[in-house]
Amino acid sequence: MHEPTAHTDWLTVEDAAAQIKASRRSLYRAIRAGELRAAPINGRGDLRTCRAWVSEWMSRRADARSAM
Repeated sequence: MHEPTAHTDWLTVEDAAAQIKASRRSLYRAIRAGELRAAPINGRGDLRTCRAWVSEWMSRRADARSAM
């Protein structure tokens, strides 16, 4: 895994997962379900998400848990 550069908000799924201490599988599952936004960057299926989208997704998850 490489460290994301400080000047970018765009993250690979791997970098985003490491940042929030979650599995890549969890993020890919959320992306497929439409819960987490991601942008394709080429025809090979590479995706990028951004810090703000990951933060919003985590906030929605926290809100859902607190509503239980």
